[in-house]
Amino acid sequence: MRNIHGAGRIEPFKNNKGKTTGYRFRFNLGKNPITGKYEHSPWRSVYGSKAKALKAMAQYRIEIEQGLSIDDAEITFGAFADRFVSHRAALGSYSPATIRHDKQQIAKLNRFFENVKLKDITVSAIQSFMAALGKEGATPNTTARALAVLKKILKEATNQDILMRNPADKIKPLKVEKREMKFLNCEELARMVAALDEYATGIERPNKKEQQRLTEQRKRKHAKKGIMGERVSGMFAADLMQMQRTSRTEAIRLILATGIRRGECLGLTWGRFDAKGACINIQKQFTIDGFASPKTEHSKRKIVIDRATVEHLEKWKVKQAAYLLKLGIKQNSDTPMFANELGGFVDPNHFARWWRSFCEHCGFKNLRIHDLRHTAATLLVSEGVDIVTTSNRLGHANPSITLNIYSHALPSKDYEAAELMGRLMSKKPPKMGEVVSL
Repeated sequence: MRNIHGAGRIEPFKNNKGKTTGYRFRFNLGKNPITGKYEHSPWRSVYGSKAKALKAMAQYRIEIEQGLSIDDAEITFGAFADRFVSHRAALGSYSPATIRHDKQQIAKLNRFFENVKLKDITVSAIQSFMAALGKEGATPNTTARALAVLKKILKEATNQDILMRNPADKIKPLKVEKREMKFLNCEELARMVAALDEYATGIERPNKKEQQRLTEQRKRKHAKKGIMGERVSGMFAADLMQMQRTSRTEAIRLILATGIRRGECLGLTWGRFDAKGACINIQKQFTIDGFASPKTEHSKRKIVIDRATVEHLEKWKVKQAAYLLKLGIKQNSDTPMFANELGGFVDPNHFARWWRSFCEHCGFKNLRIHDLRHTAATLLVSEGVDIVTTSNRLGHANPSITLNIYSHALPSKDYEAAELMGRLMSKKPPKMGEVVSL
C-alpha cells in the first residue's frame, strides 16, 4: 500500500498529424525515505477520449492505494512487448513497415521470453537466446535484428522505471555481414532492356491449362465485383496477359531510368506524370500496408525523365486507357500508371513474385527490384554525374548517404584525378621574363 500525493499527472499523446489519440497518467508517491528522491508510479496509457482516461486513472489510483498492481515489476516480457508495440502504433510516428517489423521480431523473441518477467531477463538469458537462434541456423543479421528490437523494448522498460538498467546494453554487438550490392553494368543493362522489350511485345496465347487457371482465378477474385467481374471473365486470357506484360515492363523501365523505389513506382498516378515537362512527381508510395509517405521528406521530389521513357509512357497510357474502357473504367489523373487488371494499384508482393520469375527466365538470377535502383545510381556516379544531382534523383536525405553507398563507383575518377595531377606537375616552369596566363 502506498500513499499518493496530489491528484496525479495526466497528459495527451498525439499522432504525426497532431491529433490527440490518447492519454497517459501517473501519480506522485512521495519521497523515498532511503534515497531521499521522489518516486512516481509507472506511466499508464489509455487510447481514446479524456473521459475514458480519467475513469482509468481513478481505477489506477484505487489499485495503488490498495496495493493491487502499483508495481509493474511482475509484468512479463510478452505483456510489456504487446504494450510497447501498441503504443508505438497509436502514436502514428512510426511507419506501418516499422510496426510490422517490430511485431515480427517480437514474435521471435516471445518464443524465448514471452512468459519471463522483465526483471528476470539477464545478460546470460539474452546470450542463451542468441545461441539458440544460432543453433537454429539464424544468420548474424537475423539475430542482430531481433536483438535490436529487444534492446528497444528493454530501454522503454528502464524509461518507465520498471527496470533499473538495460541488460541488452552489455551485449557485445554482433559482426553483421554487409550485404553485397548488386547492380547491372552497361552490357547487362542493355541485355535487360532487350529482355523487357521482348517480353512486352511477345504476344503469347496461353495453353488450355493456363487459360483455365486464369479464368478460375478471375472468377474467384471478381466473384463480388458484379458486372465488372463478368466483363473481366469474358475477356480473352491472351489480352489480359498482354496488358499485364506491358504494365510490368513499363514499370521496370521507369525504375531503371530514374532509380525510384518500388513503392514510389507502384504509387504513381497519371496525374503525377508530366509529358511536356518530361518529369514525374513523387509524393507517396504504395506498399503492402497501403499508401504511405515516402521514406523521407527529401523523397518527395520531381525527377526529370529522358525522352525515350516519356514516349514509352505516353504509348502505354493510350493502351491502358483502351483496356480499362472495356471494363467500364475511364482513365483519369487518379488512375495508377501501372494498374492491375481491375484498374487498381498493384500488390507489391505480386509484383515482386513476377519479377523473380522474369529474372530466372531471362538469366538474371537473384536480382532484386531494389538492385535496379542501385544500377541507376551506380551508372550515374560512374559516368561523372555529381553526387548532389544523383542524391536528389534518389531522394536521399543528404549527399553523404549517396556517397557512402555508391563510393564503389568512383575508383575510375581517382585514376583521372591522379593523371590530372601528374600532367600539372610535369609542366615546365616559365622562362624568366615570360608572361604567364593565370
